[in-house]
Amino acid sequence: MKPLVIGISGAHSGVGKTTAVCRLLERLPGWGAVKYTGTRSRTRLVEDREILGREGKDTALMLAHGAARVLWVEAPRSSLPEMIGPIRMRMADLPGFLVEGNSLVTLIQPDVTIFVGDGDNIKKGADELLLSADLTLYYTSPPPPSGRKDVCFHLDDTRFEDYVLKFIEPIATREKRKDH
Repeated sequence: MKPLVIGISGAHSGVGKTTAVCRLLERLPGWGAVKYTGTRSRTRLVEDREILGREGKDTALMLAHGAARVLWVEAPRSSLPEMIGPIRMRMADLPGFLVEGNSLVTLIQPDVTIFVGDGDNIKKGADELLLSADLTLYYTSPPPPSGRKDVCFHLDDTRFEDYVLKFIEPIATREKRKDH
Protein backbone atom coordinates (compact mmCIF):
# COMPACT_ATOMS: atom_id res chain seq x y z
CA MET A 1 0.00 0.00 0.00
CA LYS A 2 1.29 3.42 -0.94
CA PRO A 3 1.57 5.73 2.09
CA LEU A 4 -0.90 8.57 2.37
CA VAL A 5 0.62 12.03 2.21
CA ILE A 6 -0.65 15.11 4.02
CA GLY A 7 0.93 18.37 2.92
CA ILE A 8 1.19 21.31 5.31
CA SER A 9 1.92 24.65 3.67
CA GLY A 10 1.65 28.16 5.02
CA ALA A 11 1.37 31.86 4.43
CA HIS A 12 4.86 32.58 5.75
CA SER A 13 7.53 31.40 8.16
CA GLY A 14 6.44 31.06 11.78
CA VAL A 15 2.73 30.80 11.01
CA GLY A 16 2.21 27.41 12.71
CA LYS A 17 2.99 24.72 10.14
CA THR A 18 5.12 22.68 12.56
CA THR A 19 2.44 23.01 15.25
CA ALA A 20 -0.11 21.53 12.84
CA VAL A 21 2.27 18.70 11.89
CA CYS A 22 2.94 17.85 15.54
CA ARG A 23 -0.74 17.90 16.49
CA LEU A 24 -1.52 15.48 13.66
CA LEU A 25 1.43 13.20 14.46
CA GLU A 26 -0.02 12.67 17.94
CA ARG A 27 -3.18 11.28 16.31
CA LEU A 28 -1.50 9.29 13.51
CA PRO A 29 0.60 6.54 15.12
CA GLY A 30 3.29 5.07 12.91
CA TRP A 31 3.33 8.06 10.54
CA GLY A 32 6.43 9.93 9.46
CA ALA A 33 7.23 13.56 8.75
CA VAL A 34 9.34 15.42 6.21
CA LYS A 35 10.63 18.94 6.82
CA TYR A 36 11.83 21.02 3.88
CA THR A 37 14.23 23.93 4.24
CA GLY A 38 15.23 25.92 1.18
CA THR A 39 18.94 26.57 0.71
CA ARG A 40 21.03 28.44 -1.86
CA SER A 41 23.28 25.56 -2.87
CA ARG A 42 23.45 22.62 -0.45
CA THR A 43 21.28 19.59 -1.24
CA ARG A 44 20.98 16.85 1.34
CA LEU A 45 18.53 14.47 2.94
CA VAL A 46 19.15 14.21 6.68
CA GLU A 47 18.12 11.02 8.47
CA ASP A 48 20.57 11.08 11.39
CA ARG A 49 18.45 11.12 14.56
CA GLU A 50 21.20 12.94 16.45
CA ILE A 51 20.96 15.87 14.03
CA LEU A 52 17.16 15.67 13.77
CA GLY A 53 16.76 15.54 17.54
CA ARG A 54 18.74 18.67 18.34
CA GLU A 55 16.93 20.99 20.71
CA GLY A 56 15.13 23.86 19.02
CA LYS A 57 14.75 22.11 15.64
CA ASP A 58 11.34 21.51 14.09
CA THR A 59 12.47 17.95 13.39
CA ALA A 60 13.06 17.41 17.14
CA LEU A 61 9.49 18.49 17.80
CA MET A 62 8.22 16.06 15.17
CA LEU A 63 10.11 13.20 16.81
CA ALA A 64 8.88 14.24 20.26
CA HIS A 65 5.28 14.21 19.03
CA GLY A 66 5.47 10.62 17.83
CA ALA A 67 6.85 10.59 14.28
CA ALA A 68 7.98 7.07 13.41
CA ARG A 69 10.54 8.54 11.03
CA VAL A 70 11.63 12.08 10.21
CA LEU A 71 13.49 13.30 7.16
CA TRP A 72 14.92 16.78 6.75
CA VAL A 73 15.36 17.94 3.19
CA GLU A 74 17.71 20.84 2.57
CA ALA A 75 17.83 21.89 -1.06
CA PRO A 76 17.44 24.78 -3.44
CA ARG A 77 14.03 24.78 -5.11
CA SER A 78 15.67 23.76 -8.41
CA SER A 79 17.08 20.55 -6.85
CA LEU A 80 13.93 19.58 -5.01
CA PRO A 81 12.37 17.40 -7.78
CA GLU A 82 15.26 14.94 -7.52
CA MET A 83 14.47 14.48 -3.80
CA ILE A 84 10.88 13.23 -4.31
CA GLY A 85 11.89 9.65 -5.21
CA PRO A 86 14.24 9.19 -2.24
CA ILE A 87 11.65 10.67 0.14
CA ARG A 88 8.91 8.34 -1.09
CA MET A 89 11.27 5.36 -0.97
CA ARG A 90 12.30 6.05 2.64
CA MET A 91 8.66 6.50 3.73
CA ALA A 92 7.25 3.57 1.71
CA ASP A 93 6.84 1.22 4.68
CA LEU A 94 4.77 3.69 6.73
CA PRO A 95 0.99 4.14 6.58
CA GLY A 96 1.53 7.80 5.77
CA PHE A 97 3.65 10.86 6.25
CA LEU A 98 3.26 14.60 6.66
CA VAL A 99 5.20 17.03 4.50
CA GLU A 100 6.00 20.52 5.74
CA GLY A 101 7.26 23.17 3.35
CA ASN A 102 5.50 25.04 0.56
CA SER A 103 7.79 24.05 -2.32
CA LEU A 104 7.86 20.39 -1.32
CA VAL A 105 4.07 20.28 -0.85
CA THR A 106 3.66 21.66 -4.37
CA LEU A 107 5.94 19.01 -5.89
CA ILE A 108 4.97 15.91 -3.93
CA GLN A 109 1.22 16.22 -4.70
CA PRO A 110 -0.21 15.11 -1.35
CA ASP A 111 -3.53 13.33 -0.89
CA VAL A 112 -4.65 16.07 1.52
CA THR A 113 -3.46 19.66 1.76
CA ILE A 114 -3.65 21.97 4.74
CA PHE A 115 -2.82 25.67 4.56
CA VAL A 116 -1.84 27.57 7.71
CA GLY A 117 -2.47 31.28 7.40
CA ASP A 118 -3.00 34.34 9.50
CA GLY A 119 -5.10 37.06 7.93
CA ASP A 120 -4.13 38.30 4.50
CA ASN A 121 -0.36 38.32 5.12
CA ILE A 122 0.59 35.73 2.49
CA LYS A 123 4.05 35.53 0.90
CA LYS A 124 4.39 35.43 -2.85
CA GLY A 125 3.56 32.02 -4.25
CA ALA A 126 1.72 30.78 -1.18
CA ASP A 127 -1.61 32.07 -2.49
CA GLU A 128 -1.72 29.14 -4.95
CA LEU A 129 -1.44 26.72 -2.04
CA LEU A 130 -4.26 28.48 -0.22
CA LEU A 131 -6.50 28.13 -3.28
CA SER A 132 -5.88 24.38 -3.53
CA ALA A 133 -6.06 23.57 0.21
CA ASP A 134 -8.54 21.05 1.54
CA LEU A 135 -8.72 23.02 4.78
CA THR A 136 -7.13 26.06 6.37
CA LEU A 137 -5.89 26.78 9.87
CA TYR A 138 -5.13 30.10 11.52
CA TYR A 139 -4.00 31.67 14.81
CA THR A 140 -5.42 35.20 15.06
CA SER A 141 -7.58 35.72 11.98
CA PRO A 142 -8.55 33.43 9.11
CA PRO A 143 -6.86 33.83 5.75
CA PRO A 144 -8.99 35.05 2.85
CA PRO A 145 -11.56 32.50 1.62
CA SER A 146 -9.86 29.99 -0.66
CA GLY A 147 -12.75 29.45 -3.04
CA ARG A 148 -12.19 25.68 -3.00
CA LYS A 149 -13.31 24.91 0.54
CA ASP A 150 -14.68 26.93 3.38
CA VAL A 151 -13.33 24.50 5.97
CA CYS A 152 -11.32 26.63 8.35
CA PHE A 153 -10.29 25.99 11.95
CA HIS A 154 -8.41 27.92 14.60
CA LEU A 155 -5.12 26.11 15.20
CA ASP A 156 -6.09 25.51 18.85
CA ASP A 157 -9.39 23.86 17.82
CA THR A 158 -9.01 20.08 18.22
CA ARG A 159 -11.79 19.52 15.68
CA PHE A 160 -9.24 20.09 12.92
CA GLU A 161 -7.49 16.81 13.76
CA ASP A 162 -10.84 14.97 13.78
CA TYR A 163 -11.69 16.53 10.42
CA VAL A 164 -8.38 15.40 8.88
CA LEU A 165 -8.74 11.85 10.26
CA LYS A 166 -12.25 11.62 8.83
CA PHE A 167 -11.09 13.15 5.53
CA ILE A 168 -8.29 10.60 5.01
CA GLU A 169 -10.38 7.57 5.98
CA PRO A 170 -11.93 6.98 2.52
CA ILE A 171 -8.57 7.64 0.84
CA ALA A 172 -6.89 5.02 3.04
CA THR A 173 -9.70 2.54 2.36
CA ARG A 174 -9.40 3.10 -1.40
CA GLU A 175 -5.60 2.56 -1.25
CA LYS A 176 -6.03 -0.68 0.70
CA ARG A 177 -8.46 -1.98 -1.94
CA LYS A 178 -5.92 -1.23 -4.69
CA ASP A 179 -3.37 -3.47 -2.98
CA HIS A 180 -5.62 -6.52 -2.70
